[in-house]
Amino acid sequence: RCARASGSRARWRARPMWPPATDAAQAACSGSMPSRFANTSATAAAAGSWAIHDRDDFYTIRRISDTTLGVVGVGRIGRRTAEKARGLGMTTIGFDPYADQADVPDVELLPLDEMLRRSDAVILCAALTNGSKNLIGAAELAHMRDDAVLVNVARGGLIDEAALADALQGGRLRAAALDVRSPEPPDADTDPLRTLDNVVLTQHVASVSIEAFRDMHHLAVGHILRMLEESGRIPAANNSEGATS
Repeated sequence: RCARASGSRARWRARPMWPPATDAAQAACSGSMPSRFANTSATAAAAGSWAIHDRDDFYTIRRISDTTLGVVGVGRIGRRTAEKARGLGMTTIGFDPYADQADVPDVELLPLDEMLRRSDAVILCAALTNGSKNLIGAAELAHMRDDAVLVNVARGGLIDEAALADALQGGRLRAAALDVRSPEPPDADTDPLRTLDNVVLTQHVASVSIEAFRDMHHLAVGHILRMLEESGRIPAANNSEGATS
C-alpha cells in the first residue's frame, strides 16, 4: 500500500513547476501582434463594414517573421516567450540585469535602451520590485520606434501608464497590449488608456487555461506531499516505483 501511495505521489510531482508560464508566454506572443488597423478592422467587421482597402493604414501590417522581439525579463515566462517567438521566425533580443548570456544563448542580451531601439515589439515579463517600478517611462518610450508595440503580461507597475497614454496618443508608439494594470482594476472614469483604439486591454487573464488550472492543482498537491514527507508525517515517496507503476 505504501509503495502504491509513493508511486502515486511521484506522478503528482511530475507536473511542471510553474504551469501558468506557458499560457502567459502564449498570450505574450499573441499580444505582440496588435495594431490600430487590426483593432478597428475587427470592430468594423462586427458592424458589417468591409470598406477597409482604401484606408491609410491598410498597408502598415508587418510580416511577423521579419520582426525583432525584445523581452524584458528572461526568467521562466520570458524564456518561453522568446522560444515561441522564434518558432514564428522572429529574432529575439532581451534585457535582464540578473541574467547571464550563457543562460540564454538564443536571446541576445542588451542594455535596455539599445534593446528598445532595436525591437519591433517589446514584451514585459519581469518581476515588479522597488527597482523595476515604472521601468518603462517617458524616457524609455522615447527610445522605442514609433511603429513598435508594447506588451505587458507581468505587472502593471512596470509601466508609467500616463507616459504610455501620451506616447500612444501622440503617434510615438504604434500600439499596446496590456493584460495587467496599475491599479487593478483601473478607475474607469480616469483611465487614460481605456478609450484608445490602439490599445488592447484584458483583465489579468494571460495565464488562464484549462491546463493551467489542472496543473496548478497538481503543483499544490506536490508541495503539500513534499512538506509532509520532509516533516516525517508520511513515508518518503519511492520515485523509481512511481515511474513504473
